[in-house]
Amino acid sequence: SAMKKKIIIVHILLIILLLINIVPYKRVDAKSVDYVVKYSRKIYYGTNSKLKSFKVNQIKGSYKEYWDKKVLYKVITYPDSMNDVNIKNYTVEYYYDKNQKLVFAFAYRKVKGKLKEYRAYYGTDGKLYRYIGANGKIKDYKKGQKIRYIHSLRYEMYRKGTYYLHLCEEGFK
Repeated sequence: SAMKKKIIIVHILLIILLLINIVPYKRVDAKSVDYVVKYSRKIYYGTNSKLKSFKVNQIKGSYKEYWDKKVLYKVITYPDSMNDVNIKNYTVEYYYDKNQKLVFAFAYRKVKGKLKEYRAYYGTDGKLYRYIGANGKIKDYKKGQKIRYIHSLRYEMYRKGTYYLHLCEEGFK
């Protein structure tokens, strides 16, 4: 009986230690759509309010980058230049946080004089949490959706945006 109590106490202590070790590592940055959208908007507005203080690197008609030291915060790719990072027919703006995670992508083009916009909100865990199509319809993914390798603008923006960041990182090595 005393031995059973000791075993139960040891098990309880092990469970408590396990929980203590797990909780700090749990990703809380992407636990809800609202959090991801608020975080993305914070990065979007914060970045755009500081554009004049950033270093600009560009090739006219292809891309324009906004840097603060060695941190890339914003990239605009243009539709007329076809290479690995541009998306045909779309101007795309990519927004990264200070940890170099893609958190927001905004694609747009004019069709018959009307502006068509597409917005994608990504968690720092690399999942899509909200997508807004040209018709304004909002699609939320409560637990985040893994990026798929199918031809769809919502996934292509993520792939191109993270690929672009990878190319920039390679340039610093």
